Amino acid sequence: MPYLGDEKSLVEVPAVEYLEHKLGHQYIPGSSLTPEFGERDSYSEVILTKRLKGPLKKLNPWMTQAHLKQATSFLARPEKLGPTTLEINEKIHDAIANLNYTLDANVNGQRKKKTVTFIDFDNIENNQFLVTTQFKVSGPQENITPDIILFINGIPVVVIEAKSPFLEESGSELRGKYQAYTQLARYMNARGSDTIEGAPRLFYTNFLTAIINRYHGYLGTITAGYEWYLEWKDPYPAKLEDIENHDSCGQNIFLSGVLSKENLTDIMRNFILFEGDSKTAKRVKKVCRYQQFRAVNKALARLKTGTDKLSRGGVVWHTQGSGKSIAMVYLAIKIRRDVKLKGSTILLVTDRIDLDKQLFKTFIKTLGKYTQPVQADSIKNLKELLKLARPQIIATTIHKFSTAGSDTKIFDNLKLKKEAEVLTTKSNVVVLVDEAHRSQYRETAKDMRDAIPNATFIAFTGTPIDKRDRSTPKTFGPYIDKYSLQQAVDDKATIKIIYEGRKPNLQLKGESLDDIFDAAFFEKSEEEREKIKERYATKLSILEARDRIEEIAIDILTHYREAVYPNGFKAQVVAASRDAAATYHEMLTGHMKEIIGKELEAKVIFSGSPNDPTKLKGHLTTKAEQESLIKRFLKPLAEDKLTFLIVVDMLLTGFDAPIEQVMYLDKPLIEHNLLQAIARVNRTYSSSKSAGYVIDYFGISNHLDEALAIFDKDDIGSPMQSTDEVFHLMLTYRER
Repeated sequence: MPYLGDEKSLVEVPAVEYLEHKLGHQYIPGSSLTPEFGERDSYSEVILTKRLKGPLKKLNPWMTQAHLKQATSFLARPEKLGPTTLEINEKIHDAIANLNYTLDANVNGQRKKKTVTFIDFDNIENNQFLVTTQFKVSGPQENITPDIILFINGIPVVVIEAKSPFLEESGSELRGKYQAYTQLARYMNARGSDTIEGAPRLFYTNFLTAIINRYHGYLGTITAGYEWYLEWKDPYPAKLEDIENHDSCGQNIFLSGVLSKENLTDIMRNFILFEGDSKTAKRVKKVCRYQQFRAVNKALARLKTGTDKLSRGGVVWHTQGSGKSIAMVYLAIKIRRDVKLKGSTILLVTDRIDLDKQLFKTFIKTLGKYTQPVQADSIKNLKELLKLARPQIIATTIHKFSTAGSDTKIFDNLKLKKEAEVLTTKSNVVVLVDEAHRSQYRETAKDMRDAIPNATFIAFTGTPIDKRDRSTPKTFGPYIDKYSLQQAVDDKATIKIIYEGRKPNLQLKGESLDDIFDAAFFEKSEEEREKIKERYATKLSILEARDRIEEIAIDILTHYREAVYPNGFKAQVVAASRDAAATYHEMLTGHMKEIIGKELEAKVIFSGSPNDPTKLKGHLTTKAEQESLIKRFLKPLAEDKLTFLIVVDMLLTGFDAPIEQVMYLDKPLIEHNLLQAIARVNRTYSSSKSAGYVIDYFGISNHLDEALAIFDKDDIGSPMQSTDEVFHLMLTYRER
């Protein structure tokens, strides 16, 4: 049975010693940072005002005693900033990290607003770093004493909870981690805690929360749910082999990677985002994952040290679902703040309108109030924006480089051998390309590069291509950073995918039409097969056959009822054509009550026109209606009965729906398109979503092997398993 001594002797004390002796933080025990020693006015105070005033005066020489009192009071008495801990925390974050707090000052006889610097992020040694243990804080009704707190200039910025490593070996998976998480929640008096314990004031200035247990270190924020406390596994820019006891004491990797002075201040300033609706409880505070931190800083270093546009660019290869879009936001923040790069124009390029909107929304939600991004709403508008001299962030699709207006090409007819129109010759244009495996090897991509000939390109992709005629690294430059499928699953950044081929008699695996017919209609008589063959003369027509779709729809509903519905997750059905999608809707809806036992809802989303046949017109939706359907689909099943989204091409890439656990696939997909599609089910959601499912009715298994062949075996590991592999694994567990 673990005892408290394990926690202190094996976790807390070694962590503090590492912070003090390896990372240079000054250590003072909590028993010395008390009102009795003049460090605080009372135990309810969390700001070490005596230790704050000195750095404030040093960093702001213009300050008077009155200014010092105002600035100190801003942090020590911030309740007026908002009714919730999160609102106060965000405003203090803006003041400290984004320099958004000003005071009136007399400058040469004139009254002016002066920005207050609380922490010097440019010259790290201008700050005072202090670590303490068992720092008592009085809450409204009870006291709390967190294990470890880090202060910068007297401001508490990190709270760490330590747990005995033996708790992890006590038979309950991650038991100690969960205890630490709930304890942090109680300290914050957060998430509906049923305890009176709590001192929210300690978390008004908090940037990071963390859990350590000697073996591991997990990073979170004040809004992070348990599943979002993810392990930090890389001490970058330090090397793993240089970390003391890294193989037996994983918390040292966390301490070096997150709490070294340079990394801590970098994360505080550049790798924390607030996202979501501030008027609802859905607003969250996010912090980077280790692979995002590493990739962004590597990319920034390459931008600053490269000698030409190719050596300044490159490829960030991070698997689907690992946070590439947010990594692009972090990179934009760092470019904007870097002295050498802040004058750059940042161009966000996607190859689909829906992805352009999604990426732009991500930037607006996270960067909007600091650096207002703009979206090129037309080809003409893109040209105008690129010709502006000021630095900016522009979101666009690659297709807008192909024409200068609705009818006129940016590039003159090549037969006339005329030069393409150059939109800007500036070399400080940084192009961040999302999902760079598509569209970057065609004429449109050449058009873009000709329009901005001196720009630097950085590609973000989960599925790079490396073929003789199409190569992501040859197009963009060498790899900047890699984060593999297996790493993402191991880190619980994504979940594993279980593949199952069902209804093999209906799969279209044959090389010829006769092979396909033999497999699909083997039970029919020769006469019946000939009649069917007259009607269904192509692969597509077989895929659209009503009898075939009805049989599959019944199987889909049966599988969903047994494997997915009990946990409250939702499904996507991928059809080969719009006609097939409409038939799937008819069959799923018709058999829903009979098989599931409840009236769940299925909806079709595809592109259409008023000229479509009657069968398809019934599923014609506007963009606004499609967005409404997607919002409904993202809601928990208990809140909205829209359970099945039936698609053809839409929502197969860039669609982030954590509530989706299964994809029913009845369409030929190959290479990166296949990997992109099946990654819709690998998003984490809750502990009950331990795996995503790809149920194959087309017969993509050979295509799947080909698609995965782009990865090294060491990179891919086994993030995707067949049901046969899972069955055999279960047998081995039973035999133990």
